[in-house]
Amino acid sequence: MSTSFLTNFDNAPPVFSREQLTTEHLEIADLVREFATEQVFARRDEIESFNRELSMSLMQASAELGLLSAEIPEQYGGLGMDKTTGIVMSETLAYSRCTSFVVTLGVQVGIGLLPILYFGSDEQKQRESISQMGDLALPAFFPLLSDCFDHHALRAPALNAMAAEMKDATSEMK
Repeated sequence: MSTSFLTNFDNAPPVFSREQLTTEHLEIADLVREFATEQVFARRDEIESFNRELSMSLMQASAELGLLSAEIPEQYGGLGMDKTTGIVMSETLAYSRCTSFVVTLGVQVGIGLLPILYFGSDEQKQRESISQMGDLALPAFFPLLSDCFDHHALRAPALNAMAAEMKDATSEMK
């Protein structure tokens, strides 16, 4: 194993610091911080008690704000912003102090949208939720996942049933 990386900086990636953020990045951070503190943090206890209607409305508000589509290319209905903007938005969501909301938002993008963007055909990208970013912007599985919540508790039987249905569906495809 070579240790040349400790002394050879020729191939080192560029370093980015907060001082390099543009005025646009800072304005976006302010907008996201306002949403995180006024909409999410202010209702954190309700979110943590699995209030489905509130979660859906906050996800809708997040979509309208562009939190779900920031890095989705414009050709598929996203905002087409750069990675730095996406990171600024994600980091600023920490002001909500509501981990469950931030994780839910991340799952919508990471599991719901990015696999379609990275691996889907152009037809799928146009047909699936990526092309609907400006309207609803909620991946199709979000309502399914929210059915697993029942009066403040995640129901394991519902998750097991969903997993069994997925397994049956993939078996039929083979």
